[in-house]
Amino acid sequence: GLGDSVYKIGLAKDVEDRMGALRRQTGSTELIYKASSNIYDSYYLEKSLHNLYKDSRFIPEVKFKGWTELFTLSPEMLKEVESIMEVGSID
Repeated sequence: GLGDSVYKIGLAKDVEDRMGALRRQTGSTELIYKASSNIYDSYYLEKSLHNLYKDSRFIPEVKFKGWTELFTLSPEMLKEVESIMEVGSID
């Protein structure tokens, strides 16, 4: 796997399919948080989170589809992501 503190923040039309693909690519995955929204709000939230954690990007040794959405997050950062997801905005 990628490690316990590595998380992917990204969009997926089919979450189960995406999880399966990640599992095949990385060896293991666990869904931490899932939210449903319209595409505009989802895209904005994803880009906002990526920008917020840009200094915590994780670069794997082997690149795969979605590797640019990987971040090394502390437990505090993960709680912050979950709070932001619940509200639906960083503001």
